[in-house]
Amino acid sequence: MVKFTDGLRNRIMDNKLKFTKIKDGLPAFGEPLLLFTGGAIQWVTYCRDGEGDCEWFEPYQCQDDNIKIDIQNVESWIAIDDISLAKE
Repeated sequence: MVKFTDGLRNRIMDNKLKFTKIKDGLPAFGEPLLLFTGGAIQWVTYCRDGEGDCEWFEPYQCQDDNIKIDIQNVESWIAIDDISLAKE
């Protein structure tokens, strides 16, 4: 679990942590992530999921079709492990 201290939150907001653009690569299925979509970072942990030719992001360990985000609506992502390994 990542503890979002003010310093870490500021570094995320100041773009000091590297988010990966969707066009540059996709995370592994099931990997815990933060997403940037709709002009904002989603402060809920998501993961990539899919079935057949469809892919989406849904809240980590919560399968609810009403709150998933279509992969085409996500601008970029960062793995939770990348955040927790970053030095403050």
